[in-house]
Amino acid sequence: MAEQKFTPRAENVLRLAQETALELGHGYVGCEHILLGLLREDGSAACRALGEAGVTEEQLREQLVRTVGHGLSGSLPSQGLTPRARSAVEMAVAEAMRFASPRIGTEHLLLGLLHVLLRVLHAGVGLVEAVLGIGDLLLGGGHLILLRALLAAAVYAASDEIHQAFVPGRGPAVTDVLLDSAGALCGILIVCLIVRAVCRRKKQPLQ
Repeated sequence: MAEQKFTPRAENVLRLAQETALELGHGYVGCEHILLGLLREDGSAACRALGEAGVTEEQLREQLVRTVGHGLSGSLPSQGLTPRARSAVEMAVAEAMRFASPRIGTEHLLLGLLHVLLRVLHAGVGLVEAVLGIGDLLLGGGHLILLRALLAAAVYAASDEIHQAFVPGRGPAVTDVLLDSAGALCGILIVCLIVRAVCRRKKQPLQ
């Protein structure tokens, strides 16, 4: 579907993202600027979904300035799209193809950003697992393995709730994350009991 085009609203979002980077004096256009572009495109499907999730342009802009800072307004973003922003646009194209949409809309851009966010979260889980794995080797404590498994389950549960924010008729809920994490904990404990029983039967120490 090489002939796939962006809708006028989606094209405007990308233009607004560049304008936002220009206004903030940032030398690049990142996922955060695309998200602000979506919020500035009033009446779009993505803007409505973000509004229902409690995300506002003012909050995001304030957080962005606090985190990244404010450069010299009017300076063109010479670096263009960051790799993650480019990946988000590519994922938007993929989402439009998956849903057999004739054009790439703001909802697809939002899904593309979500895919990048989930990828970052999962990478974070991998980093935490690596750190805990090193600690496990140093301390020789099996309890760290349990903590790693529980943490991974909790992060995946949270990422799933983020995805629910963009599913019609659904919404994110902290209670669901807690319930999923509790269920994962029960499953982990059951597996541990089974492994302990097998190890005792074989008279082998639990590693």
